[in-house]
Amino acid sequence: MSDPLRADLPTWECYELVGAQAVGRLCFVDGDIPIAYPVSYKLHRVNGAAYIVIRTGPASLMARYSGPASFEVDAIDVESRVAWSVLMRGSVRHVHETDQLPVPDPWIADGRHVWLLLEVASVSGRRFVARSDDGFSVEWELDLADQGPDV
Repeated sequence: MSDPLRADLPTWECYELVGAQAVGRLCFVDGDIPIAYPVSYKLHRVNGAAYIVIRTGPASLMARYSGPASFEVDAIDVESRVAWSVLMRGSVRHVHETDQLPVPDPWIADGRHVWLLLEVASVSGRRFVARSDDGFSVEWELDLADQGPDV
């Protein structure tokens, strides 16, 4: 298999791509087991900081969680073999003052009154274009030097 063309995305483009989507995966550890939940979200940027805003139900595993987490959003076009993926890392916390936040639109809206924020501490993104019919692979190398959002 020939290697895919892989390009690191600049921070501004990572935020642009994430801001244009509506569904991503919130990833955290429950006990000793990592878990990834697909969620509806909104990107919120204010005063040089970036947040992922999520609404969930009070009985969900997410509603009971706070602490380190990651968030991933990607788009894959299988036909053209083009893909991009953005990974954000940070910390999740509950929020009760929601009047200044964008309202996420969960696909199942009933009972989703627990609001969570992932405060973004680092972001990394990649774009992939396959150069053969054999497919492509994804390799993550987080750029830890980029510890905050560009505004």
